[in-house]
Amino acid sequence: MLSSQNIVGGKVLMAIITLSIRAGKEEEVLNQLRNRNYIMDLSMVYGVFDIIAKVKATDVNDLKSIKEDLEKISGITVKNLMIVREVLES
Repeated sequence: MLSSQNIVGGKVLMAIITLSIRAGKEEEVLNQLRNRNYIMDLSMVYGVFDIIAKVKATDVNDLKSIKEDLEKISGITVKNLMIVREVLES
């Protein structure tokens, strides 16, 4: 697990991305997400969103590239990106 020191120290930038997926496209989107090297964890959830992804980036520009890459995946209808400030517990 990454420590908060790694995140704040600039070695690794982590973000949580919540995704809403068009009905019937869940497996297709998941398969595409599994092939992305920036994905650390994927979770399917019930509620407002369908998938929560934890991603890693080297800096804010890398995070922008990740966001642009996600925009190319057909079936994703809503994306929200939150940069992790500090990991408190695992």
